[in-house]
Amino acid sequence: MALVCAGGGITGAVYEIGCLRALEELVDRSVLDLDLYVGVSGGAFVASLLANGISPAEMYDEVVGRSRGPLRLGRAPLFRLGLGEFLRRSARAPRVLRDGAAALLAGRGRSLPDLALSLFELLPAGLLDNSGVREFLAEPFRRRGLTDSFARRRRPLFIVAVDRDPR
Repeated sequence: MALVCAGGGITGAVYEIGCLRALEELVDRSVLDLDLYVGVSGGAFVASLLANGISPAEMYDEVVGRSRGPLRLGRAPLFRLGLGEFLRRSARAPRVLRDGAAALLAGRGRSLPDLALSLFELLPAGLLDNSGVREFLAEPFRRRGLTDSFARRRRPLFIVAVDRDPR
């Protein structure tokens, strides 16, 4: 039997934690006894914790600030200023401008507005990046002697993702 935790960002993850806690109380069975876990976006957090044996009750206590146990999530920032992405994309500006200008001058179907629009590919995907996510989850795993490795997990975990930036 498998559990799939849907996306929805932080709000979706908190909602799922509450639902899973209530489900365990209703069916008198632990969601930690399943064969497979799948997570998308915010649900990936929940699924990764479940696949490592951390119960919805422990997650719930952490979310509402009642945790006195070893879980203690939330000490590392999930999001950080995406300066690295901004710098990487900025470094491509001369090439993008050169290629766009060359296509415009050569008459290869490019116009001045096309050249201006090509500059949008230099914008970063966002102001923040999620480089803190691994650190956020790795710390409670380490304290409990658990792993953040997909290959060494006690229960299979699949994280579904979509790369929205083809470059």
